[in-house]
Amino acid sequence: MLITFDDNLSNNAHAIEILEKYNIRALHFVITDFLNCPKSVQRSFYQEKIRPVINASIEKNEEDLTAYTWDQMKIWIKNGHKFGVHTKSHTMVKDKLGETELHQEMVSCKYEIAEQLGIAAEAIPLFCSINDTPTTIGKKELACIRGNYEFHFTTLAGS
Repeated sequence: MLITFDDNLSNNAHAIEILEKYNIRALHFVITDFLNCPKSVQRSFYQEKIRPVINASIEKNEEDLTAYTWDQMKIWIKNGHKFGVHTKSHTMVKDKLGETELHQEMVSCKYEIAEQLGIAAEAIPLFCSINDTPTTIGKKELACIRGNYEFHFTTLAGS
């Protein structure tokens, strides 16, 4: 069984607490810009870059629209959870970024996560596409993933 969390939302902490109670660990895909922006602007970041249409019946509390913290991640990694990259800003569109921008969006965040958590970048072999994989991953992006990650999680069923 593989349990994954995308978008590093604060509300994930509740599920993590339950999982740990049963000695289950999860895989978290992180958006570093979301983690790094001040709490006061995380709600607007979430709505602008992660989920433009809010479902008021589900996303009604502040924790549903804001990011967990690096400090929480440090605790979770010590407890056995794993982290992967979900891009720097969650704004990729295939074939739109130059090499430098592409590396920044897809790879530099891997090194930031490693540095923040005090682990080797090689301990982060996982990349997760954002939203609709066919519209965000082209040949250039796929080559970048293959050159920097061992595993690629997609939105394609059965992939």
